[in-house]
Amino acid sequence: MGWKVAVTLFRSIALLGTLVGVIYLPADVYGLQSAIESWGLAMSWLSREIALVIFASFLVAYIIYRDIAPFIRDWIGGQYAAIKIMKRGLSFHGHSVTGDDDERLRIFKVDVYLRIFNHRRSGAALKNVQASVFFLGRRYRCPNIAGQYKSDISHGEIEDFFIGYYFTETIPMYYGNFNLGKDARLIEKSVRNGYQSFYLPAGQDKKESGLGIQKEQKDPWRIAVIVSADGEKARQVIIKIEQKDNDVAVEVEKIKSFN
Repeated sequence: MGWKVAVTLFRSIALLGTLVGVIYLPADVYGLQSAIESWGLAMSWLSREIALVIFASFLVAYIIYRDIAPFIRDWIGGQYAAIKIMKRGLSFHGHSVTGDDDERLRIFKVDVYLRIFNHRRSGAALKNVQASVFFLGRRYRCPNIAGQYKSDISHGEIEDFFIGYYFTETIPMYYGNFNLGKDARLIEKSVRNGYQSFYLPAGQDKKESGLGIQKEQKDPWRIAVIVSADGEKARQVIIKIEQKDNDVAVEVEKIKSFN
C-alpha cells in the first residue's frame, strides 16, 4: 500500500509541475513574473501565489480522488450489480442428528447457504448462475437446494447455494433429520467439548474438506465464494468462519465486484 501512495504522490507532483510549466511557458530562466505579463489581460489577475494555491488545491483533490476512487467504484458496482448479495445474505438450515440406532442426539447439523438475488435493472433473468468456494488453491462447486450446480434466476427472485455445514448444540430453523451413522457419537463428543469444524461442499468430485475450529482460536478462517452468471461481471464474497460464545459463527465479511 505504501508504494502505491508514493507512486500517486510522485504522479501528482509531476502533474503539478507540468501545469505550472505550461502557465509560465513564455518565461525565461531568470524571471517568472514576466511570464504572467506575457499572457496579457487574460492572466492579469493571476499572481504567483494564487497560482500555487490553485494548483496545490488540485494536487490535494487529485490525491484524494486516487485514494477513494476504488472504494467509490466498489460501492457503485455493488449498488447496481445484477448479481446482488446482501451483507446478511446467509441462510441457515438446521437438522436433528441421529446415529446408527436412530436415536436423536443432542447436536444439530446446520447447512449454510449463500443467498443470490437477481437485481438486473432490465428485468431479464440471470442465466447459468453458479457459485464456487475457493480455498487453498482448490475449487469446491456449490449446489443449490435442488442439487443443481447452475441455475436461472428470474428477476426479483432468490436462489440459495450451499457453501458448507457444521455441527452445533444450538439449532436455527428446523428442516428435518439427518442420519450421521457410526460417526455420530464421536462428532457429538467433539462438539460438546468445544472442538468444531466447518465442512466445505463436496461438489461433483465427492471430495469433502473440513476446517478445524479450536477453542480460543485467534485467527478466523476465511473462504472466497465466486458467483457468476452469463453476461455479468462475477462477484467475490469473503466468508469469515470463527468460534464465538462456544459456537461456530459464519458471516459475510466482504463483497466485491470484479472490475
